[in-house]
Amino acid sequence: PHPAIVPPACRLPDGKLSVLLLTIDALRADRATADALPALFALARRSTTFTRAYSPTGLTMTSIPALLASRPLADMVDNALKDGDMRAPSTLATLFHAAGWRTAAFNSFGEMHEIQRRGFDSFNDEWMDAYPRGAESMLTSRTLAREAISFASASDTPFFAWVHFSDVHSPYKFDRDERGRARTEDQSYDLDVAYVGTALDSLFGAMVAHRLLERTIIVVTADHGEELMARGREAHGANLFEECTHVPLVVWVPGCAPGVVERPVGTTQIGPTLGALTGVNIPGWGLFDARPLPVVTEATVGYDIQYKRAVVGERYKLIVDVANGGNMLFDLVADPNEATNIYGSSDEARGVMEAAYQRWLDAPGAR
Repeated sequence: PHPAIVPPACRLPDGKLSVLLLTIDALRADRATADALPALFALARRSTTFTRAYSPTGLTMTSIPALLASRPLADMVDNALKDGDMRAPSTLATLFHAAGWRTAAFNSFGEMHEIQRRGFDSFNDEWMDAYPRGAESMLTSRTLAREAISFASASDTPFFAWVHFSDVHSPYKFDRDERGRARTEDQSYDLDVAYVGTALDSLFGAMVAHRLLERTIIVVTADHGEELMARGREAHGANLFEECTHVPLVVWVPGCAPGVVERPVGTTQIGPTLGALTGVNIPGWGLFDARPLPVVTEATVGYDIQYKRAVVGERYKLIVDVANGGNMLFDLVADPNEATNIYGSSDEARGVMEAAYQRWLDAPGAR
């Protein structure tokens, strides 16, 4: 694909811009609310918000490498049904490092693929915060935010920093109230989201205080969502419904007018957009490009157990069970909760989405 375009209505400042990539583990788009994340919504009012952003997969171990490599999982493995060995010629960190940016990662999530560590001058996964009420559960978001600010404020050269907040991931930390009574899964999840919200508040506040906001691109998104028993299941990764794949995405760019993009985009398009904004050569379709291919997200739970893909269009979503057949089609406008499978009753929509999926299949290396 051609180089990604710079967003319209932008007057970028002179010189190299730094990049702060923030990923929040397991944050569903519909649970990223203004009440839980006020600092993010304040930033979003000055940024570009993508209302229909999708993660490349439903698992951190595959989603984050795909995001950092700016390519779908299908282009990173020979046979996703059997081969768990992901490969990528480069990552955002390796490309920014080669271009002269200082690179660092701040992450406390234990399970990491080698791709996620590649290209960073420093990578830390040990910082912990004690739970405020002294419970055994450990929280990390505030500490990671403090360390990221310490790094950014001390950097005398442009930087690329990735911060991965894992406190929203199960097991949920705020699962008991002040009296020790168990909270519901929904309550615990929302409180964990709000805790990350306090970390974002301190992070963005410190960036303003250190005058970093005017020289730094900020991207806030998630690696995947969470089922929360929406269909009788917990966790994530096995299904491709909206609760698992629809994620928040806010992009702050100094000198760019705020806006809202409502067409489907994939988080693998973040990298090429960062390249267009900074002058770093990162090939691929960007967030602001008129992309000719659909957004596709993939489900992998033990590569030999199942493999599914969801093809997301302007209105319809096709879920293809690659291994076993049994496709599903949903009208996301009339049926946003994906309750009714219309695959067998809507010939025109099925034909449009299957043709779009075929175009995606026929474009390896350019999707």
